[in-house]
Amino acid sequence: MEKNEDMSLYEAIGKRIRKVREIKEYSRRVLSGMVGISEKHLYNIEMGKVRVGLGMLINICKALGISSDYIINGNADDSVKKLFVDEILE
Repeated sequence: MEKNEDMSLYEAIGKRIRKVREIKEYSRRVLSGMVGISEKHLYNIEMGKVRVGLGMLINICKALGISSDYIINGNADDSVKKLFVDEILE
C-alpha cells in the first residue's frame, strides 16, 4: 500500500471512530480514558495523523460497542445501522 493510500485508510478509520464517539456523546476525554490513551493521541487517531495499532483499534471498538469491520471497512452490521437510525430519529 502506498503512503497516500495508507493515510487515507487511517483518515477514514479516524472519521468513523469520531462519528460513533459523537453519536454516543462521548467526549475525547471519556473515550481516551476508557482505552488508556491521551486525548491528544485519540485526536491524532481521529484525524488520521497516526497509524492505530490492531490492539488499540480493538479496544476502541469495544469501548464504543461497535464492530471493527465497520471502523476498518465501513461495513455496517445491524448494531451500526441501529446506532445511525437512532441518531436520525432523535
